[in-house]
Amino acid sequence: MFGQYSYSKDRFYYITDWEDEYCDLSLDKMIKKYNTPVKDVLPITAEIAEQIKDEVLKRHKGLQDANRENWRQKALEEENRRKQLESEIARKNRWFERMKKFLNIRGL
Repeated sequence: MFGQYSYSKDRFYYITDWEDEYCDLSLDKMIKKYNTPVKDVLPITAEIAEQIKDEVLKRHKGLQDANRENWRQKALEEENRRKQLESEIARKNRWFERMKKFLNIRGL
């Protein structure tokens, strides 16, 4: 199974294999079937795992705090947070693009 964050549509994160009486899906079998080298699958470091855990816990807490009276406000807060994260990612990407151009101009 794979998941993705709403603010990062270009990345999928491996969650777990799914094996039961109906399905037998695993990352190993998918890699073998599509002949994708394992090196192309980025490992989840302890730091990334901690970031994912923090994000899940924040969202869980937000859901626990939601009720009939405040769910619209909670949805707006989540949407604003998503937009802020998308903006931050775009800003970082622009910085890296400028740096690549600078290094190419310098011949580095």
